[in-house]
Amino acid sequence: TPFVSRRHREVVGFPAERCFVAENGIPEANSTERLAVHEAFGIPAERQVLVAVGRAHHVKGITVVLETMAQLVHQQGRRDVHFLFCGDGPHLADFQARASALDITDFVTFAGRQ
Repeated sequence: TPFVSRRHREVVGFPAERCFVAENGIPEANSTERLAVHEAFGIPAERQVLVAVGRAHHVKGITVVLETMAQLVHQQGRRDVHFLFCGDGPHLADFQARASALDITDFVTFAGRQ
């Protein structure tokens, strides 16, 4: 991203000629049509959906979201919440395993790269 490129130049001291921005290859949406997220991902209609989109990496804080979901579901008895993660990456399987260990797989959807 432009931010990371600038940070490498200004903070790390990389020469500007060694820094560049590589596009992620995901085309920009050209539609303002809303996605029926409940239907598209098989989420019960009565649930409020928290959506995160990004690379599945531990630094993104997804584990914190999963632990919070576990508290909402198991300690507070909430059945009206759902977490939808769209993305892939090196730690996706770890997140899926954590959701399973927390017994919240019915309240979490890992949709992969969309």
